[in-house]
Amino acid sequence: MSNHIGVIKKFGKQFAPARNANCPCGSGKKFKRCCADLFEKAQPGKGWPTLLKSGDLRGALQECRAEITKYSIWHKSHTEPALRAGTAEITYLLKTDERALAELVHGLIYCYRENGIAEDLSETLDRLWDNIATEWWQRKIVYFRALSAVLGSNWDRAKGRAELSKLGDITENDDCETIQLYVDLFGDLISFSKKLELAGWIVDSAETNGEQLHYRGLRAILYLTAGDQERAVEEVERALKEFGHPITSENQLYFGENLAGLTQLLGFLKKDNSRLHESIRLYEDILCADNWTAEGKAHVYKQIGDSFRELNDWDSALVNYRKSLSIVNLQLTRVFLSECLANGGKLVEAETSIRVVETEKLAPAEYLDYGFVFAQIALLVGTREILEEAKTLLQKLDIEDLYFSNIRDKLRITILELLIGNNDAGIVAGKKKDAISIAKLALKYLILKPSFLGFGVDIGKIIEDLSTSKVKRDK
Repeated sequence: MSNHIGVIKKFGKQFAPARNANCPCGSGKKFKRCCADLFEKAQPGKGWPTLLKSGDLRGALQECRAEITKYSIWHKSHTEPALRAGTAEITYLLKTDERALAELVHGLIYCYRENGIAEDLSETLDRLWDNIATEWWQRKIVYFRALSAVLGSNWDRAKGRAELSKLGDITENDDCETIQLYVDLFGDLISFSKKLELAGWIVDSAETNGEQLHYRGLRAILYLTAGDQERAVEEVERALKEFGHPITSENQLYFGENLAGLTQLLGFLKKDNSRLHESIRLYEDILCADNWTAEGKAHVYKQIGDSFRELNDWDSALVNYRKSLSIVNLQLTRVFLSECLANGGKLVEAETSIRVVETEKLAPAEYLDYGFVFAQIALLVGTREILEEAKTLLQKLDIEDLYFSNIRDKLRITILELLIGNNDAGIVAGKKKDAISIAKLALKYLILKPSFLGFGVDIGKIIEDLSTSKVKRDK
């Protein structure tokens, strides 16, 4: 935070909230009863993830609040005076503050959810409205309200839409996360051309190679879900050619994860085993970093398992899925583990595994994966009971994208034909094989959703990067 230190020397004493005023962390408590005695020792972006890893949920929440308070005081002490004075540094300082404080609010949302008090988020976010007095920040607070709605226990899409609608028209001036959340929530109401326009805005606003890889991957997914696989491949290949530079110590995590993900996606799309093996190597390289959160590390092991699954190396896939589940019990990982068990011939274990998936914890897109895997297992097990269950499940799947709805319909037809009955063993075996191949197609695509809450890596590193990136660019 060397830039802040320089500015405080230039503009005078540090801002101090009145002890009887509301605490800047948004808790609703008076400053003297909340962060007054804690914020000075806080290390924004570094303290709360450490406490969270240790299992101290209440401590992580308290520390995250103190970090928000400290950074808000920094902003009002350093950047606001610079803004009033019209210093040349102000644009960079303001952007740094907005992005860094936004990352801390991401952390606050996560801490609230982990502590089981997500219902308090709405009022807390409202109290953060004036922490930075800019239109960007206040639109970001609306984004956070919408995000906290869709990430709640019931995945309340309607509430998320209602919150985000408060922004009015989404424009190219909104940040990447806000535009992408808009696409996620309103995708069924906007045209494909509008989605591409919004994706173009996202790509144009991306500043780093990691962001370019992430959001160009999103544009490729849009083409894919519209049925244009050729254009999707072109998008991924162009992104890797322009931005797929070697991983270094400076870009190891966020960039490395996106590089591995797009490499994996290209391997999926082109059935290119060399790309899949390369993605495994890239994921294994970034696992060596020491500042992954538990959820982030579990996600990487899952991605390695996905590449092995596509290579039909069921045993290696199972090893990595089990490593992932041993760290964090993610229900989607269990879904894919069940698929590997089935394709490895362990049908009884596969059926048991898919039946214990806690489907209420799956996001809508993840529930689609669950439905297709259940259909695969049903076709392999072949009993009338499980086929009937698969038929009912597929009927209930609400799918917007043409690509995936076609796969669902082909699976439903095959299962219905099997239930009606066909005594020719050769025809039955052929239909099962074709249907399972169709189902697997749906599971080959890495949906590059935004990194909601940013919990894969230590956000302290992100804030540190924001503070030093200008110096590096100027050299």
